[in-house]
Amino acid sequence: MKALIRRLLPESFLERWHFFRHHAQDVHIPKGSVTFFEDGLLTQQSAHFLEDEKFKRAYELGAATNSWKGASIRWRAYVACWAGQHAALLPGDFVECGVNRGGLARAIVDYVRFETLNKKFFLVDTFKGLVPEYLTPDEKAKGLLDHFNYYEDNPLATVRETFAPFPNVVVVEGAVPDILPDIPSKEVAYLSLDMNCVLPEQKAAEYFWDRIVPGGIILSDDYGFNLHEEQRKMMDRFAASRGVAVLALPTGQGIIFKPS
Repeated sequence: MKALIRRLLPESFLERWHFFRHHAQDVHIPKGSVTFFEDGLLTQQSAHFLEDEKFKRAYELGAATNSWKGASIRWRAYVACWAGQHAALLPGDFVECGVNRGGLARAIVDYVRFETLNKKFFLVDTFKGLVPEYLTPDEKAKGLLDHFNYYEDNPLATVRETFAPFPNVVVVEGAVPDILPDIPSKEVAYLSLDMNCVLPEQKAAEYFWDRIVPGGIILSDDYGFNLHEEQRKMMDRFAASRGVAVLALPTGQGIIFKPS
Protein backbone atom coordinates (compact mmCIF):
# COMPACT_ATOMS: atom_id res chain seq x y z
CA MET A 1 0.00 0.00 0.00
CA LYS A 2 2.80 2.47 0.90
CA ALA A 3 4.49 1.78 -2.43
CA LEU A 4 1.20 2.38 -4.23
CA ILE A 5 0.70 5.70 -2.43
CA ARG A 6 4.24 6.83 -3.28
CA ARG A 7 3.75 5.87 -6.91
CA LEU A 8 0.39 7.59 -7.23
CA LEU A 9 1.14 10.80 -5.38
CA PRO A 10 2.24 13.79 -7.45
CA GLU A 11 5.31 15.70 -6.29
CA SER A 12 4.02 19.05 -5.11
CA PHE A 13 2.20 19.48 -1.82
CA LEU A 14 -0.79 21.15 -3.47
CA GLU A 15 -1.16 18.34 -6.00
CA ARG A 16 -0.89 15.73 -3.24
CA TRP A 17 -3.55 17.52 -1.21
CA HIS A 18 -5.96 17.61 -4.16
CA PHE A 19 -5.16 13.98 -4.89
CA PHE A 20 -6.23 12.88 -1.43
CA ARG A 21 -9.28 15.08 -1.45
CA HIS A 22 -10.56 13.68 -4.75
CA HIS A 23 -9.05 10.17 -4.87
CA ALA A 24 -8.95 9.17 -1.21
CA GLN A 25 -10.88 6.00 -1.99
CA ASP A 26 -7.87 4.70 -3.93
CA VAL A 27 -5.87 4.53 -0.71
CA HIS A 28 -8.76 3.50 1.55
CA ILE A 29 -9.18 6.91 3.18
CA PRO A 30 -12.80 8.06 3.19
CA LYS A 31 -13.26 11.03 0.91
CA GLY A 32 -13.34 14.33 2.77
CA SER A 33 -12.07 12.79 6.02
CA VAL A 34 -8.50 14.12 5.93
CA THR A 35 -8.15 16.89 8.51
CA PHE A 36 -4.45 17.67 8.08
CA PHE A 37 -1.90 16.96 5.37
CA GLU A 38 1.33 18.92 5.39
CA ASP A 39 4.95 18.63 6.54
CA GLY A 40 4.90 14.86 5.97
CA LEU A 41 1.91 14.26 8.25
CA LEU A 42 -1.52 13.10 7.10
CA THR A 43 -4.31 12.37 9.54
CA GLN A 44 -8.06 11.94 9.88
CA GLN A 45 -7.92 12.94 13.55
CA SER A 46 -8.96 16.30 14.97
CA ALA A 47 -6.67 19.23 14.23
CA HIS A 48 -8.74 21.66 16.28
CA PHE A 49 -5.75 23.80 17.28
CA LEU A 50 -5.62 25.13 13.71
CA GLU A 51 -8.66 27.26 14.53
CA ASP A 52 -7.33 28.53 17.86
CA GLU A 53 -6.79 32.28 17.50
CA LYS A 54 -3.92 32.31 19.97
CA PHE A 55 -2.04 29.68 17.99
CA LYS A 56 -2.93 31.19 14.61
CA ARG A 57 -1.44 34.53 15.64
CA ALA A 58 1.71 32.91 17.05
CA TYR A 59 2.21 30.79 13.94
CA GLU A 60 1.70 33.72 11.59
CA LEU A 61 4.36 35.69 13.46
CA GLY A 62 6.75 32.74 13.20
CA ALA A 63 6.02 32.24 9.51
CA ALA A 64 6.63 35.93 8.85
CA THR A 65 10.33 35.38 9.63
CA ASN A 66 10.52 33.23 6.45
CA SER A 67 12.17 30.48 8.46
CA TRP A 68 10.37 27.75 6.53
CA LYS A 69 10.75 29.16 3.01
CA GLY A 70 7.02 29.12 2.33
CA ALA A 71 6.41 25.61 3.72
CA SER A 72 3.76 25.02 6.35
CA ILE A 73 4.79 23.24 9.57
CA ARG A 74 1.80 24.06 11.73
CA TRP A 75 1.61 20.82 13.73
CA ARG A 76 5.33 20.94 14.51
CA ALA A 77 4.97 24.57 15.55
CA TYR A 78 1.99 23.67 17.72
CA VAL A 79 4.04 21.03 19.54
CA ALA A 80 6.77 23.62 20.17
CA CYS A 81 4.22 26.14 21.45
CA TRP A 82 2.66 23.52 23.71
CA ALA A 83 6.09 22.60 25.07
CA GLY A 84 6.83 26.27 25.66
CA GLN A 85 3.54 26.73 27.50
CA HIS A 86 4.33 23.73 29.69
CA ALA A 87 7.83 25.04 30.43
CA ALA A 88 6.54 28.54 31.16
CA LEU A 89 4.98 27.17 34.37
CA LEU A 90 8.33 25.82 35.58
CA PRO A 91 11.37 27.60 36.98
CA GLY A 92 14.24 27.99 34.53
CA ASP A 93 15.17 29.59 31.24
CA PHE A 94 14.50 28.59 27.64
CA VAL A 95 17.33 27.59 25.29
CA GLU A 96 17.05 26.96 21.56
CA CYS A 97 20.10 25.47 19.84
CA GLY A 98 19.56 25.81 16.11
CA VAL A 99 17.64 28.98 15.35
CA ASN A 100 17.81 29.65 11.60
CA ARG A 101 15.70 32.81 11.24
CA GLY A 102 13.88 32.36 14.55
CA GLY A 103 10.46 31.18 13.38
CA LEU A 104 9.69 28.66 16.12
CA ALA A 105 11.11 30.88 18.84
CA ARG A 106 9.03 33.82 17.60
CA ALA A 107 5.89 31.69 17.71
CA ILE A 108 6.65 30.51 21.24
CA VAL A 109 7.45 34.02 22.48
CA ASP A 110 4.02 35.19 21.36
CA TYR A 111 2.16 32.07 22.44
CA VAL A 112 3.41 32.19 26.06
CA ARG A 113 3.78 36.01 26.23
CA PHE A 114 7.43 35.47 27.03
CA GLU A 115 8.07 39.15 27.72
CA THR A 116 5.92 38.82 30.85
CA LEU A 117 7.95 35.93 32.27
CA ASN A 118 10.86 36.16 34.65
CA LYS A 119 12.99 34.08 32.32
CA LYS A 120 15.60 34.39 29.59
CA PHE A 121 15.30 32.79 26.17
CA PHE A 122 18.73 32.06 24.67
CA LEU A 123 18.79 31.62 20.88
CA VAL A 124 22.01 29.87 19.88
CA ASP A 125 23.24 29.41 16.31
CA THR A 126 26.30 29.90 14.13
CA PHE A 127 24.01 31.84 11.77
CA LYS A 128 26.42 30.67 9.07
CA GLY A 129 25.38 27.05 8.59
CA LEU A 130 26.85 23.77 9.80
CA VAL A 131 30.42 23.44 11.07
CA PRO A 132 32.17 20.83 8.87
CA GLU A 133 34.42 19.45 11.60
CA TYR A 134 31.38 18.63 13.74
CA LEU A 135 29.78 16.39 11.11
CA THR A 136 30.23 12.62 11.10
CA PRO A 137 31.52 10.93 7.92
CA ASP A 138 28.01 9.55 7.33
CA GLU A 139 26.46 13.00 7.63
CA LYS A 140 28.97 14.39 5.16
CA ALA A 141 28.26 11.51 2.79
CA LYS A 142 24.54 12.31 2.97
CA GLY A 143 25.30 15.86 1.84
CA LEU A 144 24.13 17.58 5.01
CA LEU A 145 26.82 20.22 4.72
CA ASP A 146 25.39 21.45 1.42
CA HIS A 147 21.77 20.76 2.29
CA PHE A 148 21.73 22.92 5.41
CA ASN A 149 24.15 25.68 4.40
CA TYR A 150 21.34 27.81 2.99
CA TYR A 151 22.13 31.12 4.66
CA GLU A 152 21.82 33.45 1.70
CA ASP A 153 21.62 36.70 3.66
CA ASN A 154 22.56 37.75 7.18
CA PRO A 155 20.16 35.87 9.45
CA LEU A 156 21.97 37.10 12.57
CA ALA A 157 20.99 40.70 11.88
CA THR A 158 17.46 39.60 10.98
CA VAL A 159 17.05 37.54 14.15
CA ARG A 160 18.34 40.36 16.30
CA GLU A 161 15.86 42.72 14.69
CA THR A 162 13.00 40.23 15.15
CA PHE A 163 13.63 39.87 18.88
CA ALA A 164 14.76 43.41 19.64
CA PRO A 165 11.37 44.22 21.28
CA PHE A 166 11.94 41.44 23.83
CA PRO A 167 14.67 42.33 26.35
CA ASN A 168 14.59 38.85 27.91
CA VAL A 169 15.40 37.14 24.59
CA VAL A 170 19.17 36.83 24.07
CA VAL A 171 20.69 36.01 20.68
CA VAL A 172 23.95 34.06 21.00
CA GLU A 173 26.21 33.69 17.96
CA GLY A 174 28.55 30.71 18.03
CA ALA A 175 28.99 27.01 17.40
CA VAL A 176 27.78 24.35 19.80
CA PRO A 177 29.48 22.99 21.86
CA ASP A 178 32.07 25.79 21.91
CA ILE A 179 29.60 28.51 22.89
CA LEU A 180 27.73 26.60 25.61
CA PRO A 181 29.76 27.97 28.57
CA ASP A 182 28.64 31.47 27.53
CA ILE A 183 25.04 30.62 28.46
CA PRO A 184 24.72 31.51 32.16
CA SER A 185 21.49 29.64 32.96
CA LYS A 186 21.66 27.47 36.07
CA GLU A 187 18.14 26.20 35.50
CA VAL A 188 16.53 25.33 32.14
CA ALA A 189 12.86 24.52 31.61
CA TYR A 190 12.87 24.18 27.81
CA LEU A 191 15.68 23.01 25.54
CA SER A 192 15.12 22.85 21.79
CA LEU A 193 17.65 20.96 19.65
CA ASP A 194 17.50 21.58 15.91
CA MET A 195 21.09 21.57 14.67
CA ASN A 196 20.69 18.88 12.00
CA CYS A 197 23.77 16.90 13.08
CA VAL A 198 24.74 14.52 15.87
CA LEU A 199 27.74 15.90 17.78
CA PRO A 200 26.44 19.39 18.64
CA GLU A 201 23.08 17.99 19.73
CA GLN A 202 24.70 15.32 21.89
CA LYS A 203 27.01 17.86 23.53
CA ALA A 204 24.13 20.28 24.16
CA ALA A 205 21.93 17.56 25.68
CA GLU A 206 24.77 16.42 27.93
CA TYR A 207 25.70 19.96 28.93
CA PHE A 208 22.18 21.01 29.90
CA TRP A 209 20.80 17.79 31.37
CA ASP A 210 21.82 18.56 34.95
CA ARG A 211 20.47 22.09 34.52
CA ILE A 212 17.06 20.99 33.26
CA VAL A 213 14.53 21.29 36.06
CA PRO A 214 12.20 18.42 37.04
CA GLY A 215 9.41 18.33 34.48
CA GLY A 216 11.51 20.25 31.98
CA ILE A 217 11.50 19.38 28.29
CA ILE A 218 14.02 18.57 25.60
CA LEU A 219 12.40 18.97 22.17
CA SER A 220 14.31 17.31 19.33
CA ASP A 221 13.09 18.70 16.02
CA ASP A 222 14.95 16.22 13.79
CA TYR A 223 14.30 13.05 15.78
CA GLY A 224 12.02 11.18 13.40
CA PHE A 225 13.31 12.30 10.02
CA ASN A 226 15.00 9.64 7.90
CA LEU A 227 17.82 11.99 6.94
CA HIS A 228 18.74 12.26 10.63
CA GLU A 229 18.73 8.64 11.72
CA GLU A 230 22.06 9.08 13.51
CA GLN A 231 20.52 11.82 15.63
CA ARG A 232 17.61 9.57 16.57
CA LYS A 233 19.93 6.78 17.64
CA MET A 234 22.05 9.23 19.64
CA MET A 235 18.98 10.68 21.41
CA ASP A 236 17.73 7.19 22.22
CA ARG A 237 21.12 6.29 23.75
CA PHE A 238 21.24 9.57 25.64
CA ALA A 239 17.75 9.09 27.08
CA ALA A 240 18.31 5.43 27.99
CA SER A 241 21.54 6.28 29.82
CA ARG A 242 19.49 8.60 32.04
CA GLY A 243 16.65 6.21 32.66
CA VAL A 244 14.11 7.89 30.39
CA ALA A 245 12.81 7.42 26.86
CA VAL A 246 12.12 9.69 23.89
CA LEU A 247 8.47 10.19 22.98
CA ALA A 248 8.36 9.86 19.18
CA LEU A 249 5.77 12.08 17.49
CA PRO A 250 4.29 11.73 13.98
CA THR A 251 5.51 15.27 13.28
CA GLY A 252 9.07 13.90 13.25
CA GLN A 253 9.84 15.50 16.61
CA GLY A 254 10.88 13.73 19.79
CA ILE A 255 10.31 14.83 23.38
CA ILE A 256 12.17 13.96 26.57
CA PHE A 257 10.74 14.89 29.96
CA LYS A 258 13.13 15.33 32.88
CA PRO A 259 11.82 13.14 35.72
CA SER A 260 10.71 14.75 38.96
